[in-house]
Amino acid sequence: MNAAYLDMSRPFAAGALYSTAEDLLLWDAALYTERLVSRKSFEAALNSSVDASVKSLTGKYGYGWLTMQQVGRRAQVHGGEINGFTSFLARFPEEHATVIVLSNFDNMPVETIAHDLAAVMFGEKYELPQARRAVQVDPRIYDLYAGQYVLVLAPTVVFTITSEGGKLTAVVPGQPKIELTPSSETEFFVPGVNARLRFIKNNNGQVTGLVLNQNGRELEAKKIK
Repeated sequence: MNAAYLDMSRPFAAGALYSTAEDLLLWDAALYTERLVSRKSFEAALNSSVDASVKSLTGKYGYGWLTMQQVGRRAQVHGGEINGFTSFLARFPEEHATVIVLSNFDNMPVETIAHDLAAVMFGEKYELPQARRAVQVDPRIYDLYAGQYVLVLAPTVVFTITSEGGKLTAVVPGQPKIELTPSSETEFFVPGVNARLRFIKNNNGQVTGLVLNQNGRELEAKKIK
């Protein structure tokens, strides 16, 4: 499948660079020294200056790196995506370990692959890919799920779930509306995207929140409206 054409000189450094996993590993190794960049400049790049929510990522964003927890360890991560390509790199400075995933398909779940490779490397739990199948459910239950949900780890991020025309849709700030496909009465997925969503009910059957599983991490959100 061919990606839409884009002259890579237009995005400049955001897309006009070519590299390999081996070269990026050499670049990563140089970051542990001051041969490539001064310690002061690199600390500024890592500095937890602002809260961030980038797609499914939650953590602290410096000048170019997101510092977050992955597989129970402090990680410095960044990913990229442009027509025809996607990538993800995760550094674990305390362990002096790095995972690099590059793909020439722009819908490849590189972050999930990187997460699972890190889990394998550190002997942690990981999930094998599974086929997702849509099932028929009574669309009247969608009304129970409609409302607004706020991410526990990023309270400024609010999901809006809507029931309309027998379909359940979700809107995340800055993202287009997406239709959720049921795999059970409480679990849904997005075709073509490595994401699953599970609604949580209390003992009275009331919907109190949801859990978003994306790229190997679970993010909890509470229903606020």
